[in-house]
Order: sequence, then structure tokens, then C-alpha cells
Amino acid sequence: HAKDTQIIQNIYLKVRSDNQSAIHLYESFGFKVVGTYPRQMKIKNEYFDTLLMALLL
Repeated sequence: HAKDTQIIQNIYLKVRSDNQSAIHLYESFGFKVVGTYPRQMKIKNEYFDTLLMALLL
């Protein structure tokens, strides 16, 4: 529906770069990696990169 109304042109999400299951799922829906945020997430004193993914409608 969003694609038909042209109100929304892109959908973005961020995912931890080591979460390969989620990345493959998002890619199966047509999302592409469009950027990387280095060391954006900190969990228990460990830093993780996050990927910015976009679905261009």
C-alpha cells in the first residue's frame, strides 16, 4: 500500500552487523545495506557496528 500511494519512498532499518540471520531475512524482502555505523552499539562493554539498510519503494 505504501508503494502505491507514494507517500513513503523508502523504508530504513538498523541491524547489528553480526546478526546474519536478520540481515539475510531483510535482504530477502529487498533491503540493501546503504551504510555502516562503526561501534554504535555497546552491550556489556563490547562495541558492535550497526548496518543501515534501505528498501527503496
